[in-house]
Parts: sequence; C-alpha cells; structure tokens
Amino acid sequence: MARKVFLGETNSLTEQGTDIAFHEKAILGIIVVTIIVAGVYPQHLLHSFEDITNSILHKSDVLPLLKLKH
Repeated sequence: MARKVFLGETNSLTEQGTDIAFHEKAILGIIVVTIIVAGVYPQHLLHSFEDITNSILHKSDVLPLLKLKH
C-alpha cells in the first residue's frame, strides 16, 4: 500500500527498478553520519574553517565594514 501511495502503480518502466548497490549504500551512510556529527558537534567543523575565513577576510579588506576586532 505504501508503494502505491508514494510511487503509484507499476508499469513497464518502473517494474524493472532495482535497489541501490552496497557501495552506494555505504557512501550514502558515510554522508548521513557526517551530516549528523556536524549537526551535533558543529564547533569542531567551524573551528577548522576559522583560519581560512580569517585569511579571506584579511585579503578582501572587509574587516572595517564588519567592525570586527582583529
């Protein structure tokens, strides 16, 4: 019933559909875990981008516009 609700009736184009392969599931699993970890512990990810962000801000000379103390 859920298949009919979400996907509709099968026809000649959809009846031969297959599930994704194991390596595709593994890659998607890694992506999902990475997103969850970044959502729960964002400080580690943000800290790793801090040096790059500061470098871009200094090179673009927008710090006076942002009124940041650096």
